[in-house]
Amino acid sequence: MSEFSFPAHIEQDEPGAFILTFPDWDTGVTDGATVEQAMASAADLLKAMITTAIAEDLDIPTPSVAAGRPLVHPDPMVAAKAGLHMALREARISRIELGRQLGWTVSRVEQVLDPRHNSGMKQINQALAALGKRLLVSVQAA
Repeated sequence: MSEFSFPAHIEQDEPGAFILTFPDWDTGVTDGATVEQAMASAADLLKAMITTAIAEDLDIPTPSVAAGRPLVHPDPMVAAKAGLHMALREARISRIELGRQLGWTVSRVEQVLDPRHNSGMKQINQALAALGKRLLVSVQAA
């Protein structure tokens, strides 16, 4: 099962400046005047890092244990697309082959994978099913 909520490391750089990084990622830094502002921009940064990993066909790291650090959760659609991306990499088949199996063009496969594109969950579920996977959704206390 893939999870895409990542622990964040926050430190105060100077008064009124908090720096946030993701220890599980090699890149990505954001900041804010307060911890709350840094955390608010962290979700956008996480989406950008996941989007880049998908576009460049790279692995998305496995999140480490939070160990008291705050977790940053991606938008559910971003998490679903990240899960599809990782399932595709795990299956070791190309986007072209996935499209062939589903009767889709490569362009359609790319759109379904792209977090910036508004795909439907039905398409993500179809692609996951072709890879022998399924999407699970859970609701937790905030």
